[in-house]
Amino acid sequence: MNNHKILLSLKNNKIIREKTQLNNKELKNHLKIYLIRHGNATNNIGIRSQDSKLTQLGVNQAISRQHFFKDIHFDNIYCSPLSRCIQTSNYALSNRTILLNDLLMEKAHSICDERLEINNLKYYTESFLSNNKYILDNINPDYVFNQENPTDVEIRVMYFFDYLIRSNKSGGQVLICSHAEWLRTFLTIIDPNLIENTFNNCEIKILNLQI
Repeated sequence: MNNHKILLSLKNNKIIREKTQLNNKELKNHLKIYLIRHGNATNNIGIRSQDSKLTQLGVNQAISRQHFFKDIHFDNIYCSPLSRCIQTSNYALSNRTILLNDLLMEKAHSICDERLEINNLKYYTESFLSNNKYILDNINPDYVFNQENPTDVEIRVMYFFDYLIRSNKSGGQVLICSHAEWLRTFLTIIDPNLIENTFNNCEIKILNLQI
């Protein structure tokens, strides 16, 4: 059976895709990617508050995922720094180190997608959330909220994809907790022919990549 890989690159802010044939010897490292969308949040029910939080339904959805993740070892866990994703990871996981990353934020539609300032974010994760340790290494201290178009999100997702592959060169298992638009964009970049790329609240999907 012929195998191939897709080379993704950015040129003049456009995504370039190139298909390259591989032989079996070149298929080295396997990366298993778990994707989860945050639980139901106030913005999902029409409440346009800043950096929206989980509803009680969203909390219950996240707690229901504890059993699924309980025995899975993750080499890295990446999470959007918006509160609804941080809360989801906190309720769904225990005793993990979680890397917050600005590249995982939702497409900036409205005030609901504006994250906390870095000092408030640090206080939020350290003071209110106790299940996990949150690392803010990939948080921009000079962050400014700017509305985005689909191309802006694609580029941001591409940058994260490049970071993901470079950070997991030996393969393994990773978890990404993000948002509907971001996750749909990620799946489309991985496979443009993928028909089913919708994400319900706290839905989990799994990708297997050869890197």
